[in-house]
Amino acid sequence: MVFINEVAFEVPVGPFNVREAFGVEAVLLYSSGHSVPTDDWGVTLHPLQHGGSYYLHYMAVLLWLVIVAEIEIMTIKVFYFC
Repeated sequence: MVFINEVAFEVPVGPFNVREAFGVEAVLLYSSGHSVPTDDWGVTLHPLQHGGSYYLHYMAVLLWLVIVAEIEIMTIKVFYFC
C-alpha cells in the first residue's frame, strides 16, 4: 500500500504503470517533489516504496505553473527596469 495525494492505494509489487492507472498526462512525484522516473510507456523504473507518500499531478497543470512562473519573472524584470 502507498499513499497518493494522501489516499491509500494498493499497488502491485514491482513496477507500476502510472499512465494505465491515472492517464497519459499523469506524473507521479515523490514527497520531496522530484518526479518518479518512468519509461516511455509510463511504467516506473523502480517499485513504489511500501507505505511511501507520493503526489499525482498532470502535465497540463505543471505546464501552467511553469508559464505562470515565467510571466511573474518577466513582470518582475519589467518592473525592476522601469
